[in-house]
Amino acid sequence: MALPLNGLLQRAYNLPETEIATLYKVDETTGESTGEFVENAQEILLRWDAERIAKLQKPADVDQKAIYDKAAQETQARIEKRHEAMLRTLFPQADPEGKLKGEELRTAVNAAAATQKTYNPDDIKRTPEYLELERAANERYEALQDAHASELEKVKTQYEQTQRWSENEKEIRAIFRSSGAVLPSDKARAQRQEDDFVQKFKGFDFQKQADGRTLPLLDGKRLEDAHGNALYLDTLVLKTAADYFDIQKQDTTANAGNDNGGRATITIKFKDENDFLDRYTQEADPAKQQEMEKAWEAQQQV
Repeated sequence: MALPLNGLLQRAYNLPETEIATLYKVDETTGESTGEFVENAQEILLRWDAERIAKLQKPADVDQKAIYDKAAQETQARIEKRHEAMLRTLFPQADPEGKLKGEELRTAVNAAAATQKTYNPDDIKRTPEYLELERAANERYEALQDAHASELEKVKTQYEQTQRWSENEKEIRAIFRSSGAVLPSDKARAQRQEDDFVQKFKGFDFQKQADGRTLPLLDGKRLEDAHGNALYLDTLVLKTAADYFDIQKQDTTANAGNDNGGRATITIKFKDENDFLDRYTQEADPAKQQEMEKAWEAQQQV
């Protein structure tokens, strides 16, 4: 049974009728749609809309060769136009109405030049008019080359930045999901909060280090902790997550079977906060740094 809403959904989300039909319950006797929405209809609609938005936001492939070819053709056309103007100036009798172009104009100029028995064609290149036109044409050509090269470089840079952000975004999401941040049970709300959190890092540049860790840069400068040590992406994401979300303190995997009154078992102990910071900044392994953070938090709760 087709409903008026179905046509709208098909066009809005570019989906086949069979896919739209999954929104409705099916009569077990007749096998036909009852017109009543299934319990998770809202989740289905939200997923379709999220997929539609993702397709709209996906960066279009950049055909750099096509851009360069178009720029080269435009430049060549301008040069040809100026060359034709120069020929009309030198041989006004070849095209008095100024209508001929390309090969037709060159043929007319050759015919006009043949009638000028006393004129030496080599003298053309030594005339002030020719030299001025040649100089101006060369300057414009070089300016156009520089302008198009700059535009192409911008396009290339934007494309590379998009690619790099895509890779770093995946890393940020992975670190965030391992942080223990408490999110809403509703999947759509949880996804929106995660998306908003990830966008906080959109203004950073990222440098991959020799040890595989990622170093965030802001305005070309690295971020540092209170001791002047580099603040790497994993640490930055975990610290930022703690500023915006409640963090689950209990590590159920590491402490399975332990009975510590609901608190995380302390496996590493520190003398004080300075001891924690010194050992934390000297440790290069991100997994061990995270273990130290959890141990310090658990120690403070004892």
